[in-house]
Amino acid sequence: MRYAARVDSNHKEIADGLRERGYSVLSLARLGFDAPDLLVGTGTHNVLLEVKAKGGKLSPGQKEFFALWRGPKGVVRSIEEALEIVLSFK
Repeated sequence: MRYAARVDSNHKEIADGLRERGYSVLSLARLGFDAPDLLVGTGTHNVLLEVKAKGGKLSPGQKEFFALWRGPKGVVRSIEEALEIVLSFK
């Protein structure tokens, strides 16, 4: 389990893109402990997003987190993927 994490190169682009479209976005990247990178508020739901660069894969701890978490969540590599996941929970 990692206690502090670096952010992927597309983290800011995805977070900013969601904010530009009116979503609330809180970066959880510094939290570590295999928690997802972004908490996105849609107005009706909160969605957890793990941001990965192209070709990036979930760590074993992240896989376990995603398997156990019962709320809305997803893994994204682009703003388009982030919007697709966020909009699926509206």
